[in-house]
Amino acid sequence: MADFLLKILDFVISFWPIRVIDAGCQGVKYLQGGTVVCLQPGWHWFIPRLQRIEEVSCQTQNTDCGLQSLTTQDGKELTLSLNVTYSISDAALQRASFQHFDSTLVNMARGHAAEIVASESWVSVLEDPSAVASEVHTLLQEEVEPFGIMIEDITLDQLSRVKTLRLLQSTSVY
Repeated sequence: MADFLLKILDFVISFWPIRVIDAGCQGVKYLQGGTVVCLQPGWHWFIPRLQRIEEVSCQTQNTDCGLQSLTTQDGKELTLSLNVTYSISDAALQRASFQHFDSTLVNMARGHAAEIVASESWVSVLEDPSAVASEVHTLLQEEVEPFGIMIEDITLDQLSRVKTLRLLQSTSVY
């Protein structure tokens, strides 16, 4: 009996034509035919089965880019880690432009960091490590701003020189 009532309740809810978008979020209304509309917080009507509303958090979010091993222009190996802080200003544009935004953002930031470090010497990176983060910030903001994303900050968590250890393989048989 309880299963039957839950199924009826699910059926009624699936045809409920009102969706509430919470504060700090935006809604993305998908219409049949591919039209995407951005909705602000509040109550919104839609036609179930023909339209769909998805809620997207637009609050400040942080993504860790993980450790990255890079080589400077003068051949020195280093490891660095970046954190990207961002917010979404247009959820509909962001959802329509990116499939997996977090991983795309990480890959973009890592790519820019690799280009910057490869064009600098170890001494210049070590003298002003915040310059790497600042350049990545500028390049990344230029790349994602047309898609409704604001890069708020990029921090360089770790920067260290890598020691390469080579293991010697013995030619003797045990």
